[in-house]
Amino acid sequence: MMSFGEFVKKHRKRIGKTQRQLASSVGVGTSYLSSVENGAKSPFKEDVCIKIAEEIGVSAHTILRYRKQEISVRPRANTPFKRKLCREFFQCIIDKDEKQLIELQNLITKWRVMNASK
Repeated sequence: MMSFGEFVKKHRKRIGKTQRQLASSVGVGTSYLSSVENGAKSPFKEDVCIKIAEEIGVSAHTILRYRKQEISVRPRANTPFKRKLCREFFQCIIDKDEKQLIELQNLITKWRVMNASK
């Protein structure tokens, strides 16, 4: 299942709207929409999701399902490194890639040791 941002981006492009056009029509900033589409920010509130669903021609139920899925697994990461690490970690779990999980665990351990003195 694609992420919430990928879902919005795919359907925005399908209907031929730019980020600026969609953002304007649902009442959010273009940079915020861009960040959501790229996975850097959390999905919008439900009322905005429903407006987006209407604009891109999908059911409210469908877009809210993507939103719920994204929020339920969204890591509390506040740096690009942590976000990337969390995405890779979740992908390894989905793919059941034990070798990659061990490599990520080692990387996390090294990162913690490096940042423990800060």
